[in-house]
Amino acid sequence: MSSLKRLSPIIRPLHKACTSPFSSTSARTVQVVSFDVNDTLIADGEPVDEVYARVASDHGIKVNPAAVAASYPKYWKNLCSSHPCFGFSTFGEFEWWKRIVIGCLQEVYYHVLILILGI
Repeated sequence: MSSLKRLSPIIRPLHKACTSPFSSTSARTVQVVSFDVNDTLIADGEPVDEVYARVASDHGIKVNPAAVAASYPKYWKNLCSSHPCFGFSTFGEFEWWKRIVIGCLQEVYYHVLILILGI
């Protein structure tokens, strides 16, 4: 089964929502579609806290994955609320994810991050 056919039950409701008979036009252009990969469509190969800790370690920053796991939901929730759709209408997805990563690492290893990144 092609991946598009598997996504059809998801995409069809999105299309219908954008072509409501109650809207001012009969058809609207969908500007963005985002998919949540947190064990919904795709299963992550490695927990996010372990990935962040491993990559930080590759750059000489030792962090505890459990500390990252504790701080991650706060930054995720904050950015989802203040800049929905991964910052689509504000600063874009790269800056959105950058703020999550830096926020988590700042919280768990703030003093080293200041020295290394100069922030």
